Amino acid sequence: TGFIGLTNHQEDSVIHLLPATCTYGETKTGTTVTFSNISSAAKLENLTIYGKTVETGTGVRSPDNPYTLTGVGESGSIPIVVSDGTNSQTVDVPVSAPLYSLLNGVRDEIDVSGGRVTRRVGKVVFDGSEDEGWYNWTERDSEATTVFQTSEPLPNCVDVTVYAGYIGYDGTPVYTRVKSNMYSGSNPLTFGICNEDTLARALDRELAAIKGNEKFGIRILKSRMTGWDNAWTTTQKMNAFKTWLSANPITVLYELAEPIIETISPIDITLYYPDCTITTTDENEPELKAQRGGVFILSGLPDNLPDIFTVRFKAPADFAEGDTFAIGSTTLTAKLSNQEPAPSELFKSDAIVTMEV
Repeated sequence: TGFIGLTNHQEDSVIHLLPATCTYGETKTGTTVTFSNISSAAKLENLTIYGKTVETGTGVRSPDNPYTLTGVGESGSIPIVVSDGTNSQTVDVPVSAPLYSLLNGVRDEIDVSGGRVTRRVGKVVFDGSEDEGWYNWTERDSEATTVFQTSEPLPNCVDVTVYAGYIGYDGTPVYTRVKSNMYSGSNPLTFGICNEDTLARALDRELAAIKGNEKFGIRILKSRMTGWDNAWTTTQKMNAFKTWLSANPITVLYELAEPIIETISPIDITLYYPDCTITTTDENEPELKAQRGGVFILSGLPDNLPDIFTVRFKAPADFAEGDTFAIGSTTLTAKLSNQEPAPSELFKSDAIVTMEV
């Protein structure tokens, strides 16, 4: 620790005048984040909780071996635990639905301090309900399989046009944009995004896909539907499929074309000092990003600093009483030349500040 103080010297002739880059706040990420050597004035400026999809199961997933897909906040809230090792507090962050992630890095998130939920992952569960709009694509039957498709596209689904094989319009492998409890994303495709021909020509291989028109299709073994008869009417075939689907729901996670924004009441979280840890007891262990205020971080300085020197920097924010400075692992307390604590508005945002260390 040490002291930093405002100086009246503005000339470049000041001994050991060193230019520095100054940023406000300290940001840390992880399933657990820890702030050390913080002052009593430090406050949590922002806390973000990211979505995460956990896939639970063994072996190759299939209609015979479905996995369980869970997100963050399955209980309806996400518990955040703040502690200094002796004292602790738990804050429950409410969610209207779990937060998910996809393989391409797209994920939902909550800005806890700002009260904003951003959803980038859509979820549909197909269970044979009448509103799902299934129809049987009988002209694409094989001896062993048949194709069922939805009549409407998935709500707000990203453009999934496929230009070459299993690569999307922007060069992204298409299976990274989707997840399912029954079908693995892979090449050769068992679940992903495909054009009409891929689904039509698979013949005796079971697969499911979001097609280029953002509708969902599945090629399924006829033997899965009890008593299947090729001579059945369309209604009989549809009823048999819906009966199978009601007992074997298909969950689909997919990338949204446009994020969905929700609001919750902003939550202020008090930090402990001088050390404070923030984590969550959510069983899926999501990543957190926490930014604390109350600290100006000086960087761009030489590794070997003299015992006494002067720094000059452009202020990124207004100074408030109790704010500290940090150079590497060293925390500095701001004081006036008479050793009194520096008052609020010692300097304003965008000011050019010269201080002695």
